[in-house]
Amino acid sequence: MAEAAIAQRAEGEPQGISQSTRFSVEIVFLMMDSRLGPADLDNLAKPVLDTLFRSRHPQKDRSLTGALVDVDDDRVFKLLLEKRSVVAEGDEGIDVCVTWE
Repeated sequence: MAEAAIAQRAEGEPQGISQSTRFSVEIVFLMMDSRLGPADLDNLAKPVLDTLFRSRHPQKDRSLTGALVDVDDDRVFKLLLEKRSVVAEGDEGIDVCVTWE
């Protein structure tokens, strides 16, 4: 995911984004049943948000912070999280949609 965000940003900062932009983020975690139960959605979402947006909180590795936009993650005003079951390990992953106004 970080690689895709970095590649997108390398093409230039997405248009219409400023430090006051409001973001909506939808994240769907695709996981096998054995991993669904013990995985807390809030714990799964934090590293995704910290990768896509700049975080004010200190982290061990800040190299990926703000991979998509150089805006604080406090500008996320809507966050939709979901876990979905998949049958095969190869189907596990994450779908992310970021929109802004």
